[in-house]
Amino acid sequence: IRAQFLTAIAAMVGTAVGLYAQRNKSAEDLLLAFTSGGFLYIATVAMLPSIVTDKSSPLAQTVLEISGFSLGVGMMLLVALFE
Repeated sequence: IRAQFLTAIAAMVGTAVGLYAQRNKSAEDLLLAFTSGGFLYIATVAMLPSIVTDKSSPLAQTVLEISGFSLGVGMMLLVALFE
């Protein structure tokens, strides 16, 4: 229950930081870059080791996973460019 409480507190702090960043354009850009980088890091750490070490997965599955990852990166780029 302690971890859930800390997660809830972190969510509240994150909300406050996001609301503050909304008033300041440079802070908003920095927060967007930090958040995007975090998502990319988590996706890469979770996905790439399984692709590299799992030799039994078919080539089509590997291509789909890499395509999905690339599509996600492209969508984040489009949101950043056209927002």
